Amino acid sequence: METINWKKIQKLDLVKQLTNENIPRLTNTTYKGYFSDFEYAMNKLDFLTSRNLLIVLLWNNSQKTLADIQKKGIFRATKQLENNKTILGSIIDDLLQTTEIISKLDNIEKEYLESIYNLFAIFPSLKKCQDNVIKEIKSFKNKYPNGSFIKTLMAWNDYLFVSSYIPDYTNDLIQSQTKEELSEAISYLIYKYTTIFQDDPIQFLIEMNYLESEEFENLVVSICTFIDIREKEINIDYFGYRCIFEKGRLIIKPPFEDFEKSLRLGYIRTDIQYLNDMMYNARIQEDSGGLLFQHFIEELINKSSIKFIHLNHTLNSTRYSFVIPEIVHEKILVDFLGTDRLFIDEVNYLRYLYKEQQLDFESLNQIKIKENLTLYEFIRIKRFFNFMFFAFSYEVFKIEKDPYTIIRSLVPVLTITQLYKIINPLFEKDKIDSFLELISWSRDSNSMLDLQYYPIYKSKELIHISLSVLANSSYIRNLYASEYSKGNNAIMSDGKKDLLTEKLEKFLKNAGINVHTEINVSTTDIDVLACFDSTLFIFECKNGLHPVNSFDLRGTYNHIKKAELQLGKIQELYKNGKLAQILKYNCDIELDDIQNISYSIVLGNRLFNGNIFDYPVRYISELVNIIETGNIHTEEGTFCIWEENRITAKVLLNYMSNENEIFKIYTELLNETRLSKKFFDSVIEMDTYEISTDKNAMSNIIKKYTNTFRKVEE
Repeated sequence: METINWKKIQKLDLVKQLTNENIPRLTNTTYKGYFSDFEYAMNKLDFLTSRNLLIVLLWNNSQKTLADIQKKGIFRATKQLENNKTILGSIIDDLLQTTEIISKLDNIEKEYLESIYNLFAIFPSLKKCQDNVIKEIKSFKNKYPNGSFIKTLMAWNDYLFVSSYIPDYTNDLIQSQTKEELSEAISYLIYKYTTIFQDDPIQFLIEMNYLESEEFENLVVSICTFIDIREKEINIDYFGYRCIFEKGRLIIKPPFEDFEKSLRLGYIRTDIQYLNDMMYNARIQEDSGGLLFQHFIEELINKSSIKFIHLNHTLNSTRYSFVIPEIVHEKILVDFLGTDRLFIDEVNYLRYLYKEQQLDFESLNQIKIKENLTLYEFIRIKRFFNFMFFAFSYEVFKIEKDPYTIIRSLVPVLTITQLYKIINPLFEKDKIDSFLELISWSRDSNSMLDLQYYPIYKSKELIHISLSVLANSSYIRNLYASEYSKGNNAIMSDGKKDLLTEKLEKFLKNAGINVHTEINVSTTDIDVLACFDSTLFIFECKNGLHPVNSFDLRGTYNHIKKAELQLGKIQELYKNGKLAQILKYNCDIELDDIQNISYSIVLGNRLFNGNIFDYPVRYISELVNIIETGNIHTEEGTFCIWEENRITAKVLLNYMSNENEIFKIYTELLNETRLSKKFFDSVIEMDTYEISTDKNAMSNIIKKYTNTFRKVEE
C-alpha cells in the first residue's frame, strides 16, 4: 500500500484492493503514520486523501481508529470551526454510503458515525455563532473606543458572584443560565478577544451601555449554548451518547437509561449534600469561638472609623475604588494575613472540602501545589483577597444601591509591584509569584481562560482581579482541577498512602474487620482487601475531583474503566486459583472458608454511583457511613439498614450488590424530561432526568424500599 497515491486513487479501486488482496494488518508505525497523514489532510480540507486514508484505517482496525479520533476530537463540529471551513460532513456522508466499510463495523461504531453526521447539521449555526462573536468584539472597539471589553465583561461576571442573582435588566434566557454557565461564556468571549486583538492598549472604562444592550445579552446566551454543544460532543465521543434527527430537531440520547440517571443523581445528591453541610456549618459556627472574616472587617471599620473605599468621578462615571490606609496596613498583615489560626469561613469550607476530597488538616502543610508553595500557604496568601472583598463589599453595599455603580466599581486593577508591597512583608516573593501563577491567566497562557479557575487577568505589569469570583467560588476545588488538568497528579496525594484507601481501611478496622491494603498481585494490585466472616471484599479505590462538566467527567469515567480492568485481572486470578496462593504467601490469608466474594469500585465523588458498570461503584463517604452507622436519611425520616447493632457481612454484601434497595430508591425518584434549546437556525434537545417534585409519589417510593429497615428516632 506504500505506492498508493491517496489523492488520486478511486474509492471503488481502493475498496476492491482491500477486499480482494490479503493485506496484512498495519504495523503500529505504519498506522501512526497513516493516522497522522489523515489528520493533516482533514485540517487541509483534502477530501480525497482524508477519505481514502480513513477507509484503510477503519478496514485495518476500526476500534482503534475511532478511539483515536474520539480522543483527539477530530469529528467534533466545534473543533472544525478552527479552520473556518470543513469537509467533515462530506467525509462521514461518503463513508456511511460505503457498504464494504460500514458492514465491518459493529452497531456501536455505526451509531457513532451516524450521530456525528446528524450533529454536524448544527455546523452552519456554529459558524453563525462564531462569526457573530467576532463581529460583536470588533463592533465594541468601534462603538466604545475608550472602553475596556475585558474589564467590562469581567465586572459583569464578578457581579454575578457578589449579588447571588442575575441583574434585573437581563432577559429570561440569561436568567435561565447558572452563574457558572454564564461565567464560562464570559471567559470564552474574553479569550476570543485576546486572539483577535494581540496588542490591545490598556483601557479601564467599564461600558454599562454595552452591558444593557440586546446584542450583549444575545451574545452571552448563544455562547452558553455553544459551550453546551461542546459538552454534548464530549458525551458522544467519550460516553456513547447518540444524536438522532427527528422532526427537524436534533435529540441527544444517553447510551442507556440508567447511565444518565446515575449522572443526574450524582450531581443532585452532591448539591443537596453541599446545602446540608453549609446549614450544619451555620448552626455550629456560633459555638466555635472562632472569628468570621466579616466580623473581623466590621470590627476593624466600626471601631476605628477607617474607610477602605473612595468615591471617584472619572471618565464621566462614578465608581468606588479600594484603598488600604497606611495606618492599618501593619494590623492587617499581623492579625489577618499573618495568623496561623484558621477563620471560621476557612474552617467551614475546609470541613466540606475534607469530606469531598478526602483531605485532613495535616494535609494542608504536606501537599505542595508548587515546589515552594503548600496548600496552607496558598490559603494564607488568598486571605489578602478575602480581606479586599469583605472590606470593599461591607462598605459599598451599605451605602450604594445602584447595581450599575457597583458593577463599575468591581474588578480592581493593581500593579504587581503594588501587590508585592502589600503582601511581601509576610510572604517571600517567590511564594507570591507561585500563587499568582496558579490563579492568573494572560494572552501567553497555554490554556483556555476560565475565570473560575483563573480569576486574575494579567496584562503586562497590571493584574485585573475578579475579586468576587476569587472570594466566593470553590477556590481550592478549582485550583485542584486546574493543576490536575496540567498533569500535576501529586496534588491529589500527601505523598504517603492514598488518602481514599487510608480512609476506607480506617473505618473497616474500626468495625473489627480484617483488612489488608496495597497488595501486589501479578500484573496489578489490590487497594483494599477485607475478610469479613466468610466473605471476601475487594475494593479498587480511585480518588478524583467532583466533575463539574463533561470535560471533567472524563477523568472519573477513565478511573472507572481502569478499575474495571484491574478487578477483571483479580477476578481471573481468583477463578484459576492463583489469587489464593498469592494472598497466602503475601498476607497469610487463607481463602478456604470464603463462600462469597465481592468486587467493587470506590470513588471520591458521587458521579456514576450505582450499578451501571461491570462492577458496583460506591462513593467513599456513603460507604463508610454504612460501615460506621448503617443510617440513611430520607424525607420520611432516618432508617438503619443494619439487622443487628453492628455492620455484618450480609448487610455490607447487600449494599455492594446490584439489588441494593438504596440505589433503587434513588433511581425511582427521578422523572424523565427533555431539555430544549434554540441555537440560531437549529433546535437541539436532550433526554435527561430530574428529581420528582410529587411528594406523595416520593413518599410511596421511600416507604416501598424502607419498610424492612429499622427507623431511627431523632
